Amino acid sequence: MQGIKVTSISKTNLKNTILQFPKELEEQKRIGKLFIKLNRTITLHEEKQRQLEQLKKALLQKMFADETGYPVLRFKGFTEKWEQEKLGNIIRQSSLKNNNYNYPILTSAHEGLVPQSTHFGSQQRHDTSDYNVIKPNQITYRNRSDDGRFTFNINKLNITGLVSKFYPVFSFENTANDFMVNNLNHNPQIKYDLDVLSVGTGQHVLSFTNLKKYEILAPSYVEQKRIGQLLLQLNRTITLHDKKIQYLKQLKRGLLQKMFV
Repeated sequence: MQGIKVTSISKTNLKNTILQFPKELEEQKRIGKLFIKLNRTITLHEEKQRQLEQLKKALLQKMFADETGYPVLRFKGFTEKWEQEKLGNIIRQSSLKNNNYNYPILTSAHEGLVPQSTHFGSQQRHDTSDYNVIKPNQITYRNRSDDGRFTFNINKLNITGLVSKFYPVFSFENTANDFMVNNLNHNPQIKYDLDVLSVGTGQHVLSFTNLKKYEILAPSYVEQKRIGQLLLQLNRTITLHDKKIQYLKQLKRGLLQKMFV
């Protein structure tokens, strides 16, 4: 290759390059066809994942009610207007002290929310009295934000890098978790309203007290479940395609390393 800013190879140098390849044309074809098939399969999964993400984005925009109380798109059989409910009436701040080793803990270090086994290692006995223990289906969110956007999580283990007091922990009462969390995270009006409820000029702070004051539109519990289950299934399918793509790319890298001399 020649050049400083833009490199190029001359036709002469290319012709003088020595390659090793099988003499039998059939073996060349077999190897080539294998990689063509792998590339096509990867492309198909990437396209399917892209379509599913676009579908999810469209559903998130149309399946939650606006100020009229009616969503643009809903399941057959549901026609009632969504009712306004104060969050303080349907959420309960959770008791965080629990010695169950299977529950993750919310650390006061930079780990954030992690499994106890990760934090304590192989210790059989450990004291969790100074830690917030997150139970299944509990909701957490970081109450400080640099851009005014707040993300709500259902018992996820990938919250990182912040002090535990920044994470109020609560649960919903008589409400479908997946529906409510998706509504809080993706409804444009709610995201705007929560930013308005937050205080601060640099970092925006959404206190648990202010969160409970917010009034949200919600349908019947049955409709909530249907919406939540649909979005949950979409997320799982998107994740499966992503895992398949990563596996196929890893397989391709391995074959490229081993099938050429």
